[in-house]
Amino acid sequence: MLPAMRACLGSAGWLTALAWLSVGCATVSSVNYADHVRNYQVDAHIVEKMDGRVPLELVDIIHLSERKVPDSLIIGYVKQDRTVYQMNSDHVKMLVDEGVSKVLVDFLLSTPTVHFIQPIRPIYYLPPPMPYPYGFGFGVGYYSF
Repeated sequence: MLPAMRACLGSAGWLTALAWLSVGCATVSSVNYADHVRNYQVDAHIVEKMDGRVPLELVDIIHLSERKVPDSLIIGYVKQDRTVYQMNSDHVKMLVDEGVSKVLVDFLLSTPTVHFIQPIRPIYYLPPPMPYPYGFGFGVGYYSF
């Protein structure tokens, strides 16, 4: 760094610059997939679904594939929406027969593991049970039987 810049910024200037950089890096831009999909002459009801962040049905995904929407856009929308598809072999056969790419079908099959959120169960810590100090008259020391 140039000495003139170092002198100009000083210690407080460095902290300010660092704060602006960290804030700038923390912002995440959200992609509006509906705007991108409009370029492929997709039906209006699918664009409305994507605009409202409603999960896509398999029929919608087939339509998007038929309109040559890139797999990366469809996968990005499903990831953003966090939709989980529980599919069986009939669903997979339907998608393949309709021309959906193998990459997209494989991703849809993986959504139960990709978007799985493990439920949080409460953990209770209890002290160990205390032994009963009184017995039936026989035993050794504190522990009676």
